Amino acid sequence: KISQPEKIDGKPVCSIGDLAFSGCSSLTSITIPNSLSYIPHECFEWCSKLEIVTLPSSIKALGMWSFRGCLSLNTLILDAPEIPYVQPSLSDLPFPENLEDKILAVPTNSVDDYKNDLVFGSWGHIIPIDSIPPHYGEDIEIGKIIYRVGWGNLTIVGYNGDGENEELVIPSSTEYGGTTYPIFIGYAAFENNQKNI
Repeated sequence: KISQPEKIDGKPVCSIGDLAFSGCSSLTSITIPNSLSYIPHECFEWCSKLEIVTLPSSIKALGMWSFRGCLSLNTLILDAPEIPYVQPSLSDLPFPENLEDKILAVPTNSVDDYKNDLVFGSWGHIIPIDSIPPHYGEDIEIGKIIYRVGWGNLTIVGYNGDGENEELVIPSSTEYGGTTYPIFIGYAAFENNQKNI
């Protein structure tokens, strides 16, 4: 999970290099600061576990294949009131395929513009940013199980077992912040726990 800072040692972060995070298989979410206006070519290409991307209002353009192959990407939070320019490619859009069940959250007054756009209109659910639930995308730990807060659910994304041959009981639901959520098991949630469970 990365939140890129707006400044490092007092100097603004103004750009990201092409392929900067390409193939980063451990990255699950990224938040880009307002100091950036462009997501370069293949910047997050093939980040297989990347689920949530938050882009600021300052974003003006996306490079070719910037999120290609991000098969777990389910939510793009894009605070840009004007639709960013998308660099054309002969073969692909900057996003993974099969966006029919994915969420694109945009400013309320821009929802219709995004729905009618040739590129962004392919997202299945284009919604106002202010309808995103509190704590959405955050990771929390309850009883050694690590959950990611989703849209009306908690998804298991990891386990902090500290011994061998532990017994793990996965609940069908659990309470967090005064709300009871159904539980889902995420992709590769227990891949690092072969000795614990």
